[in-house]
Amino acid sequence: MLKTRIAVSLLLVAVLLLSASCALIPQKIQDLADNFTGNTEPTPRYIVVTSTPQASSLVSQADLVIKPCLYNSDCPDAVDLDDMLGAQQRESYEVKLPYNAQLKLSNGWVAIDEKTLEENLTHIKWILEVDGVDYFEPEFIVKDAVTSIEDTSVENAGAWVGVTIEGFALDQPATLVVGHTFTEAVNDGWDDYPAGYTSTITYYFLPQPLDFGAPTMK
Repeated sequence: MLKTRIAVSLLLVAVLLLSASCALIPQKIQDLADNFTGNTEPTPRYIVVTSTPQASSLVSQADLVIKPCLYNSDCPDAVDLDDMLGAQQRESYEVKLPYNAQLKLSNGWVAIDEKTLEENLTHIKWILEVDGVDYFEPEFIVKDAVTSIEDTSVENAGAWVGVTIEGFALDQPATLVVGHTFTEAVNDGWDDYPAGYTSTITYYFLPQPLDFGAPTMK
């Protein structure tokens, strides 16, 4: 009987020691043990915070919005880069505007009459690029009559690529190129142009803060 009591006492002491040792296990080790003993959803000890980058800090070509627009009345809120050119006659310009501006740019070809224009257009390749990526679409082309500068009673035929572009990011410059090139020699009714003849305008757009002020081009 005495041996039985001693055995029971020793068993109780062992149980108490085991319980105490479990309480002394570091929490991280205890968490691992819980994961292997059926507690598959331990209490979170951190918060995951996600955020969406602001438009001013991130931009990709997919963010650009390009729409057809030749006449200012169709896009009255756009900044017409052609109007900013004035009497300047260069192949490239540096433009400073607020980064959220909607830019309007265009380029055209005029022939003596509609028949000549249609023949010329079979050999033309329109150019509309942003940072070297081609964004041209046939829907961007508009055909219209234009009054002759030399004789206002005469109308000639013309075609233009005209668009608005927006979705730029602050502090991320962009290079915009608009124009055309010919794959074969053409005659517009006045002059001959060889195959490969190219006419483009390049705008180096430097996006500015919203409080930048008046647009500048140089």
